[in-house]
Amino acid sequence: MRSANPSYKQNGTTIAPSFQDGYKLGQNAVALPQNDFNQKEAVLDGLGNGSELPTSANMSLQLKNVSGGTPYPSGGTTNPGVYLPYTTSSSNGTNTMTGGGIYVEGNASSVVLTATTPSSGPQKGHNLQVITIQQTNGGTTTTTVTLDLTSQTTTVQQQVGSGTPTSTTIQGLPQNYANTPPTESAMLYVDGSINSLSGPGQGQAAIQDTSAMTITAADNVVVTGDVLYKTPPVTTTQNETVNGVTYPNVDTLIPGNNNGQVLGIFTASGNVQMNDK
Repeated sequence: MRSANPSYKQNGTTIAPSFQDGYKLGQNAVALPQNDFNQKEAVLDGLGNGSELPTSANMSLQLKNVSGGTPYPSGGTTNPGVYLPYTTSSSNGTNTMTGGGIYVEGNASSVVLTATTPSSGPQKGHNLQVITIQQTNGGTTTTTVTLDLTSQTTTVQQQVGSGTPTSTTIQGLPQNYANTPPTESAMLYVDGSINSLSGPGQGQAAIQDTSAMTITAADNVVVTGDVLYKTPPVTTTQNETVNGVTYPNVDTLIPGNNNGQVLGIFTASGNVQMNDK
């Protein structure tokens, strides 16, 4: 706002925000992060507590793609691709998650977040957090990462154009190892722009209960549709009635609706742009 007064009028429009706990003027500015080193590292180790940019050689030791577990190139690459931190047992071929998220090399033409609980099939009744990533490089490659929060497994499926999909299953979920014990927490890091970030459709749930999602891009993030929680933790309108209780203010915490659901969107060098039509 251009005024320190509690309300401000310009061009016939009055802006009068309401803060439930009041507000204080003349406060020091909060310094914004200068880089996204921590976010990028969090994909690798689930900690993100370093102060240096992870090297390609280090990423090669941690990250593999879905097609046969090919490591991230130790000399770096600009070729689009999706990688996850996991190891493969030499004795039985079991894949095990070792880090905190998903690394996307290059731009993502779209990222769609979906919260779903199937009513049939092998994952019936399981709470799933689904991340669908599309990249365009002459053709379209679609990578779908399904976090089964019930069975604690991660499934990755990738399809190039209309070709036959390849898939792999990883035991475990992306974890935040800074917590004791570690908790599920998926960092999606895109080393480029996210040209479209959305949920599955207007009014449909994007963030599953107990799912902690952070979306980070090296460049711009363009939000093109609703990104909603399955269980809203706060009110979204004035005088909203939830479970028989009416809350007069927007953004009021709803008792009983805190299910560990988290969404963060971050870029250190780009902009988060709203283009939700």
